[in-house]
Amino acid sequence: VREILNSDQIATNQKERYIELITSPIEKLNAITDKTVWGSLIMCEALLVTEENIMDYFLFKKKMEVVLVKFINRAQKKLDYSNLQQYSSDEREQLFDAVVICNEIENSKYLEILTTLKFVYDAFDVEGIADDKMRILVDCNIIKMNAETLIFLRKHYAKTALYFISKHTGEYVDLMNDKVFSQDELLQILDWPVDDAIKLNLLKYSTHKISVVGKCYSVPVQCYILQNNLDANDMKGLFREYGSLDVEIKENVLDYAVNNIEQLIAVACNTHQELIQDVLQVDGVSKDDKVDLILALLPRLERRFEVYY
Repeated sequence: VREILNSDQIATNQKERYIELITSPIEKLNAITDKTVWGSLIMCEALLVTEENIMDYFLFKKKMEVVLVKFINRAQKKLDYSNLQQYSSDEREQLFDAVVICNEIENSKYLEILTTLKFVYDAFDVEGIADDKMRILVDCNIIKMNAETLIFLRKHYAKTALYFISKHTGEYVDLMNDKVFSQDELLQILDWPVDDAIKLNLLKYSTHKISVVGKCYSVPVQCYILQNNLDANDMKGLFREYGSLDVEIKENVLDYAVNNIEQLIAVACNTHQELIQDVLQVDGVSKDDKVDLILALLPRLERRFEVYY
């Protein structure tokens, strides 16, 4: 096979017809010195799919051609570039960059090639990569967390950005500042099963109102929000559910009720009895306000009286 394909006396079209008839395995593409037939060889089932053959054809064409992608995808063995020292670092990086942006390579081969080439992006700014490929890049820690990369992902890979953050929450908190902070990301993270320390660190950057109603936030997180990011619309529901609240949360709700007694009076009939009693026992509430609160409860008392009789 090698003698025929390397012969200067045989025309290229004749060699190509010969390649179509080859059945015995061809191990090394670079053993064929006539590179005009490499395109036919790469499509030939007889050429073994090896790391060297992939690399040699890629370096010949300097791009990820369709025929090379098909060649890669039919690999039966696991591709491993970790020990191919005959290629320079620059050559290996060229292949890496070409594979990263090639959405047509099967995911298993994509992962094998990139993880064994062992390059990473300290700053990532590559557009047009499919979501499933981006997930592989994140899972394999090929994309490193930094402010520039995070901002780029938010703009170009919105679906991947939160997943990226979930894999690097500690680094995410470490790089946080007022310019990088995102309220939308915070609201997502508050629902994640991560340490309260992470949530509380991020909350320091928020100046927006945050609702705690219907959420499963921990007590420390809820208390912080009630003290610093209070959504006053929550209070009607918290007044009503006061009896079932944690002690620390009750303290925050009680403080709010005392300092906003008119709001409490306005919804007194739909307020938990325990909160009413606690407010009436606070020395800081004026006698007039306590009387107004009791008077506001009369409609509820009348309804109970009607039911009784």
